[in-house]
Amino acid sequence: MGRLMLLLLLPKAALPNVDESLACSLLHVGAMAGSLMGGILIIYLGQRGTLLLAIPFCLVLWLSMSFTSAVWVLLLLRALLGITQGIIGNASTNYLAEVTQSEIRGRLMTFLDIGRQSGILLYSC
Repeated sequence: MGRLMLLLLLPKAALPNVDESLACSLLHVGAMAGSLMGGILIIYLGQRGTLLLAIPFCLVLWLSMSFTSAVWVLLLLRALLGITQGIIGNASTNYLAEVTQSEIRGRLMTFLDIGRQSGILLYSC
């Protein structure tokens, strides 16, 4: 699925194996760095402020990825998108845990985690 998504993004260029591997893994490496940065942003901006700051960047990065034609730009955008996704994942979990009622908090967090893991499974297959 990852290869199909990359070929849809860059239909005229067949990516070498090294670039294809980098494009798939830079998202996860960026997410590791983003989750560390997200904790710092949450302390200073709060969960809601962090989400309001990161979500527009996510939209801009996805739109930029859809219009790029250079491989190195795609790799850079994938890394930046990973950082943004790490920030959003950290802040959204904390925000949902704070704003939900205690009666449904456990079920909602379970569904959030199942949905996140199912998305990773579907993307990786």
